[in-house]
Amino acid sequence: MPRPMKYRSICCFLQTLEFAPVAGGVEKAPIVLTVDEYEIVRLIDKEGLSQMQCAQCMQVARTTIQKIYDSARKKLADTLVDGCPLKIEGGAYQLCNGKGSVVAFCAAAAVAAGFRVGTLTSPFVRRYQDRIQINGQEIPNDALCRYCEQVKSCKVSKACSQFEITFAIALLWFVAEKCDLVFLETGIGGLLDATNVVKHPLVCVITSVSYDHMAILGDSLTQIATQKAGIIKPGCSVILSPDNPMDVTCLVQETAQQKHASLIIPQMLDCRILTETLEETTFSYHCFQYTLHMPGRHQVYNALTAIEVIRLLGMHGFLISAAVTKQALESVQIPARTQVVQYEPMVLLDGGHNQAGVMALTDLLRTCGKSPIYGICGMIHTKDYVTACGILGQTFDEVICVDDFLADAVPAKTLAAYFGVTCIVRTGTLHKAYIVAQEQAKKSDGMVVVCGSLFLASKFLQEKDHPNKNTLL
Repeated sequence: MPRPMKYRSICCFLQTLEFAPVAGGVEKAPIVLTVDEYEIVRLIDKEGLSQMQCAQCMQVARTTIQKIYDSARKKLADTLVDGCPLKIEGGAYQLCNGKGSVVAFCAAAAVAAGFRVGTLTSPFVRRYQDRIQINGQEIPNDALCRYCEQVKSCKVSKACSQFEITFAIALLWFVAEKCDLVFLETGIGGLLDATNVVKHPLVCVITSVSYDHMAILGDSLTQIATQKAGIIKPGCSVILSPDNPMDVTCLVQETAQQKHASLIIPQMLDCRILTETLEETTFSYHCFQYTLHMPGRHQVYNALTAIEVIRLLGMHGFLISAAVTKQALESVQIPARTQVVQYEPMVLLDGGHNQAGVMALTDLLRTCGKSPIYGICGMIHTKDYVTACGILGQTFDEVICVDDFLADAVPAKTLAAYFGVTCIVRTGTLHKAYIVAQEQAKKSDGMVVVCGSLFLASKFLQEKDHPNKNTLL
């Protein structure tokens, strides 16, 4: 059968994605490029091809993408990692909840132990620079502009996504600043993620796998987990969060065995949760007691995962004592992750946006929350807002749906229709919703919960940090 007309143009598109040296700075530092299948589908869809033609093109795309990644991994490893005082630790997910918390726990412990530590996380909460940090300090504006110009000078940079450009900028800065350790949080998936070019990570981490980005990664947990497990490297230790379902655990175990990688799963039998409140959680693990100031049982799972990462780092020469780890975990607080932003009345801010994140929030509220609960909820179209609203509606006493925080937000009236009849539902602006919810919480000794999207949480924090007459709050 002859190849479809679009075949040649897709191949041309893929073949333009080469890896050229960046002028100046680190010698031969390549820009790292990911082409995900979602983009290929978008290109094909524009041409109106048949299902069979689309399947042919997708197969060509997958084969070509793999070749591109093989080339990218080798070039990045040869120029940025091997022989440099930089050790890359790859973490996994975007479908995985908890990756940002695990990175924060590990980085805090390593910094407290005296190491120079780089972190790349996503998305940003308050401003773009907070995604790229060394020892908790954001990349300075002048350095960001300098490395941005370096990346821009690469001939393929125009074809790169924002994440890929950010990743390249981060690596250039980490190398220039001579980091001892770098913790990388993947973007979407793992197998075809830009961060997966790291050839010899010290440890790979997969946290809680849940339903998210299903249009790209698959519509089942095993399909999603397959993408996540793509970060596992031959002979490299893998740590899997203990709160994953059995089918995910089995798939990761199988992948680890195929690649002769040792798999570590923290055992909940060794953990005992002592106290849980909205302010802190205390638990014991392997005879040590820990305190977390990020509430929720899901953060205990993240902390156990981080403790095992820290233990493995010690086997690679990065020694971090139990006492240092204990103090570091207690100090970590991440904006918009079940964050208490106010006490009178209590206001809790959470950016969880998928089913697992929303369930973690409602579990926390049922266990530790004050009643009645007045919710302010906003979500975006690419998330499963129908399921999320159904879960939140079982917990909130009243909710005000908002949509003025982002152009891609689900219309407030549409969102309100999915909360059902178990709570009182209204719509409004974020500004008015916050005023009304606070007033009601004060009168009834209840609490306010702002949730549904990291974009909503980001807008909320930005305007709470810098209030003026034009802000929503």
